[in-house]
Amino acid sequence: MVTGGVVYVGSLDNTAYALDAGTGAERWSFETGDAVEGLTVADDVVYIASYDHHLYVLDAAGGRERWRCATGGPRGRRRSFWPASSMSGVSTTPSTR
Repeated sequence: MVTGGVVYVGSLDNTAYALDAGTGAERWSFETGDAVEGLTVADDVVYIASYDHHLYVLDAAGGRERWRCATGGPRGRRRSFWPASSMSGVSTTPSTR
């Protein structure tokens, strides 16, 4: 996702990155407990869905964690709970993948 001159991307290395869109320089990174399934940005907040069965909510400017919530399911069993947000708000209900 690209917004405000920043590229936000999740990775299989268990990390979400914020990169400068013009230079590619890393602005910040945030490690989750498993691969990042997806992310979105809204109102200067980054929502990260991770295969560790958590939704992480970060400050977009510096990557500081605001809060997280468990979405359920045993570790090691991959379940999709994306998208992490919608027009009506944040969804943390997993669905079978």
